[in-house]
Amino acid sequence: MHIQLVHTQAEGNNASPEFLDLLDKLGSLYANNVAFKYDPTQSAVVVSKSGRVLGTVRAEGALHTIIWAALSIAEKEA
Repeated sequence: MHIQLVHTQAEGNNASPEFLDLLDKLGSLYANNVAFKYDPTQSAVVVSKSGRVLGTVRAEGALHTIIWAALSIAEKEA
């Protein structure tokens, strides 16, 4: 995996299939119904547990920063 920048102006509200696949793989690491979903209207990754939103992370900047922030929310809140 390589580090890439996600620019909302360049990609609009569409996340790449690789990014969405990565979010699914992150969710599969948790056994307690934690999910990571991209919300194109907010341009953010939504972290939820059993349907309850734990937090959101803006999908702007370096990919590793987005993932780190999403994992941090999951670890703290779930």
